[in-house]
Amino acid sequence: MATRDLTAAVITELTSGSLSMILFVHTAWTSGDVYFCSRTHDVVWDGQTWIGGGNIVSISDIKESAEHTVSEFTLTLNGVPAGNRALVESNVIRGSAVKIHVGFVDANDAVIADPYLFEGMLDAVTMVGSSQGSSISIKVEDLDADFKRPRIRRYTDVDHQSEFAGDDFFQDMGNIPNDKIYFGKAPPKETRK
Repeated sequence: MATRDLTAAVITELTSGSLSMILFVHTAWTSGDVYFCSRTHDVVWDGQTWIGGGNIVSISDIKESAEHTVSEFTLTLNGVPAGNRALVESNVIRGSAVKIHVGFVDANDAVIADPYLFEGMLDAVTMVGSSQGSSISIKVEDLDADFKRPRIRRYTDVDHQSEFAGDDFFQDMGNIPNDKIYFGKAPPKETRK
C-alpha cells in the first residue's frame, strides 16, 4: 500500500508506537449488501453498521505491483454458523463488487479518517464446513482483471445471433471464401449482371 492515498491522520497513526487496525469488508450479494468488520463488536462507520466478528475476517497478503495494481487476494470469513452455509452459497454472485477498507482506530475505538480503500470483484468461493461452523474463502480480483481476460468472438452469423438475435448482418459471411472480390477494378464482363 503506497502512501499516495493515505490521509495525514492515518500516516500519523502508522508512525505512532501503538497500532490498532480494523478491516471493513463490503460485498454485494443477491439478498443485498453485506457489511463485515474485524472487530469483536458491531461498528457504525460511513453510515453503515458493520457486523463485528473478531476473527471472522482475515485477508491474505496483498501484493501491489510497480504499476500500483493488485492482482488478487483471498478474503476469509471464519466461524460462519453451519446453518448459514446454504444462505451464503445461494447469495454470493461471481463478479459482484467487493470493497475493502483498511483503517485504524484510536484509543477511544473511533475510526480514524479515511481508511484505505481497495475495490475488486468476487471471483470464486470455497467453503470448508464443520459442526462448529464454516470457513468461507472468497477470491477477490482487481477490477482490471476482467479487462485482461481474452474475449473470444467469431465473425460468424451464429456468434452474432447469440448476442443480437434476428440481426442478419453476418448471414452471408460464410459465402465470402467462395466469392471473387474485384477490388479497385471492374469485374470481367461475364460476371456482370
